[in-house]
Amino acid sequence: MQSSQRTHRTSRLAVAASLIAGLALAPAAALAHGAMEVPLSRIYLCYKEDPQKLKGSYDGVPTGAPPCIDLVKTSGTQPLYDWTEVNRFDADGQHKKVAKDGQLCSAGREKYVGLDQRRADWPTTRVSPDANGKFTFRFHATTPHAVKYFRFYVTRDGWKPTDELRWRDLELFATMKNVEAESDPSQSYGQYYNMTVKMPEGKTGRRLIFAVWQRSDSPEAFYSCSDVRIQSPKSATAAAADAVTWDEAGRAVARNDLPAGTTVTFRVFDAKGGDVDQIKVKLTGETGAATLWPFALASKVNDVSDAFQIGVETDDEDIAPEKSASENRVWRSSDFDGYSYAIDVDTP
Repeated sequence: MQSSQRTHRTSRLAVAASLIAGLALAPAAALAHGAMEVPLSRIYLCYKEDPQKLKGSYDGVPTGAPPCIDLVKTSGTQPLYDWTEVNRFDADGQHKKVAKDGQLCSAGREKYVGLDQRRADWPTTRVSPDANGKFTFRFHATTPHAVKYFRFYVTRDGWKPTDELRWRDLELFATMKNVEAESDPSQSYGQYYNMTVKMPEGKTGRRLIFAVWQRSDSPEAFYSCSDVRIQSPKSATAAAADAVTWDEAGRAVARNDLPAGTTVTFRVFDAKGGDVDQIKVKLTGETGAATLWPFALASKVNDVSDAFQIGVETDDEDIAPEKSASENRVWRSSDFDGYSYAIDVDTP
């Protein structure tokens, strides 16, 4: 009996030791790793929109960028809380094999399929190369790893965000090797890979930038898609000559259609919070559509306001309204530093 007990006890200890050894040898597959922060990748954008707001957890009404809302409807909030893990453990440089055409943004993973949505209303980030045509990409690495390379691709001329994204739609324009992670004292966690690269000539306007991070200490690779608007490089002379610059101050987003008779008011406040201006538009049954009323408001604001403009930057670096529910940005003039705004909606 005692011998039997010793045998069972020894067996249990052997199993426990085996489990511990297995845990010690297992790769750190569950660790977070990172995402492209500048320009903002789709996964990081949706995470920053607040997964619970996208789900409608607070008042039952989902709010945020429409593609992100639909991502949550399809896949839930977990992919966004795992925003650092758009990866493939089996990549080992075989990126076209693991992330096939139509599945590049999701890295071929069902969990992140919402990132592959073919639609025109993915919010964009402005990419403004310097006078030498260079731009600094910033990858937020919550867990840095040894870098074999970062590769940067841009979509070809003629590609649209409503098209399937295929490898033949991409053009490689930069490769960065052996990049070292850097700390940022202003941030509470993680490190950053800052990479200044030469942007491709002639590739301006709306594009998608696809990036691949291949580790050198593992077959694992990470993938990201950033929707961008690339500006033409501005010469140093032209930049110095500009008396006024426009800085992005927010977004003019339509959550839903508005009924005829609704008044939308763009309110301007000075640096002390005092009322400066009220710019109103009254909507009709047609202009109340979610894709149209931001355009109507922006057109009016741009006509009468010196402090703010609404729209997207064009290739000529003008600001033009778009007929879109989510693309229009609010821009503040450098002459009105400290000014703020609010958009009030008064339905009948």
